[in-house]
Amino acid sequence: MTELLEKRSTRPPSMIYSRSPSPTSRPTSSRPASRATLVTSCNPIQITSSEISCEESRTESHTTLFPVKDQDLLLRRGNTLVVKLHTSVEFTGSYNVSLVFTPAYRSRERFAEFRASGAAKTSSELWLSVTIPTNFPVGKFHAHISLNLRGYLEVLTHFHRGAIMVIFNPWNSEDDSFVESSAEIDDYVLNSQGVIWRGNHRQKIATYWDYGQYEEGSLESALFLLSSLTADECRNVATVTRCLIDQVNDNDGTGVMRSSWTGRYGSGIHPCCWNGSVAVLQRFLHTRTPVKYGQCWVMAGVAVTMMRALGIAARPITCYNMASCSGPTVARYFTSEGDFVHGITSDVVWVYRVCVEARMRRDDLPPGHDGWQFLDTIRSPRIGKAVGPVAPKAVSEKSSKRQLPYLTGVVVAAISAEIKYHRVKAHDLTSIRKASMALVERGTVGVSMVTSTGKNLKDSIDIIWNYKKHEEVDPQPSMTYKMGAFPPPSRDCTFSVSTNDSAILGDTIRLEISIGNCGGMLRTIDGRVVGKIVHYNGTAVRNFFTMQFTGSVSPGQDASVSLPIEGKKYMRHLVPQAMLQFFVCIQARENAQMFIRLHNFVLSLPQLQVSCSDREVPLGQSTRVKLEFKNPLNNSLSRIIFHICGSGLCKQKELSYKKLLLPGRLATMQFPIRPYRLGEARLLACIQCDQLMDVRGDCIINVTDPIIVLCPGSTWQVTN
Repeated sequence: MTELLEKRSTRPPSMIYSRSPSPTSRPTSSRPASRATLVTSCNPIQITSSEISCEESRTESHTTLFPVKDQDLLLRRGNTLVVKLHTSVEFTGSYNVSLVFTPAYRSRERFAEFRASGAAKTSSELWLSVTIPTNFPVGKFHAHISLNLRGYLEVLTHFHRGAIMVIFNPWNSEDDSFVESSAEIDDYVLNSQGVIWRGNHRQKIATYWDYGQYEEGSLESALFLLSSLTADECRNVATVTRCLIDQVNDNDGTGVMRSSWTGRYGSGIHPCCWNGSVAVLQRFLHTRTPVKYGQCWVMAGVAVTMMRALGIAARPITCYNMASCSGPTVARYFTSEGDFVHGITSDVVWVYRVCVEARMRRDDLPPGHDGWQFLDTIRSPRIGKAVGPVAPKAVSEKSSKRQLPYLTGVVVAAISAEIKYHRVKAHDLTSIRKASMALVERGTVGVSMVTSTGKNLKDSIDIIWNYKKHEEVDPQPSMTYKMGAFPPPSRDCTFSVSTNDSAILGDTIRLEISIGNCGGMLRTIDGRVVGKIVHYNGTAVRNFFTMQFTGSVSPGQDASVSLPIEGKKYMRHLVPQAMLQFFVCIQARENAQMFIRLHNFVLSLPQLQVSCSDREVPLGQSTRVKLEFKNPLNNSLSRIIFHICGSGLCKQKELSYKKLLLPGRLATMQFPIRPYRLGEARLLACIQCDQLMDVRGDCIINVTDPIIVLCPGSTWQVTN
């Protein structure tokens, strides 16, 4: 209900809300003047000042933690704002009042108007009470107030000095961002820290991330990016999240981050050095240019921050073995000698890829598509556009993908593609047309999709079943032979590959290949293993290991091949965020049965020890934090920088360790922090140096109410 209330009035007049068409252009920001103006100077009455407040308290509207300037107002859709006008002299009689919202970044657009009329006794104050509709566009606005008094030919106008920011309201059932579960609101709207999962589907690695949606710059960045949308496009969550996911990855010089997997980051910051979103968004807001550099997991964390700041339930999701291909299949090539060939095609399978899920109501889709929606910061290689929001139901029901928007078919292929292996001649690797297809592998793409849930951030849930039917996920991937490529095989042999997944950096890795003969004849086995250093996005760096073996397996018997790979063979080839990949190609001579497997292995990295001198710290009181790291390598570490952040605990810090850290030696640093927000929070730290990256650590600090002791006869003044 929207109404106009006049001081000492007994019957408030009715209110009419209207909206104006919005242009599609994106003008530069222009802030109107804050002083009151009058159309003609001969009129003795002026609007001297205005006060705008929210009828609900900041606690009731869940905006307490946001840093809002004194003259600005932050409210959610469905909240009621109250406008108080002061005139230079008292007036009597009827009046007409209008409140116009003008987008802060499109000042020429007359966007939304609230109108009312009434009659007043002698007064110099007016009260305007406006309930923001639940379909009102989110964004940053300036308020323009017009007052037309009976007996005065001119219209009094006034520009409110502060800005009005409107965001989504997941507590309101009429808002399309509504979340019914209070636990999900706590986890995915209010929680300012979380976990991004990396590694591979066997060795999942939890990386703590500081979203920091309540920090300065987070909400402002999201509102600035929305200025590329029209007013009507800012009304629903689907278009807003698509705008954010599209602009978080820079494409034309206007996005938030420049993505890169080249390994050359001299002109910016290495992606492994980011612990949270706040530093990224503050840099972007300050320069209005893309921040260098980020990758899928960094950009997903930044996108989640902006969505949570706007009141949208959002979470990062990690899809293991996610395909990036131009069609429903992924083409892979190997030579007759058993070597895996990279670079022939652009089709790759990411070891992991971090995307985003956002919760929303989808009025643009048929019933049943509401809830969590898939979004990807990495653009489709075929179309060059961002993917999502895509409903999981649309992905699992593949028949409807052509009728649904936002590249639903791309998601279907990314998690359900088949892998076709083609044999090429070693001397003609560039000729795909001469390649013969050997076999088709099913069930190895999209094997898992995980996200965190609950208070324990390391508790993960697998949500792949929301996107696939149970029969599509086979724990034992199947292979189908191409008819005519080989003699019709009798598939009487079984194969499997495993490693000692607990090995840490520098340890010897044991690759175990198990072969079983279920038939009644002797099988002669020829095998070849090629070890590669690969990036998690599926691109190869270099080979570091090659081995061939031959043996036989008697009928009804099992055999195994154990290949020890010492640390010195792979350590000198490692690059940051890379992992080991073993291409195993085995064939039985008698029946030409073939087994091909890409086996990924992640080396566990040493931990950075982070500790605080006090487990509980009173608000505003200083405490000291200690960082300890022991060099695990056989060579010295140089140019060491510690990156520290933690919402509510300290601002982003960078500490340089001036010394050379010799092998086996311990580096120690201490620094003070002064917590500025109540509650339990996690302090995050990571190491950057020339020889080692992506080493992280954390500690939990509980910030309590300040303790004040009043001594007899003393006077205390407490300020935060």
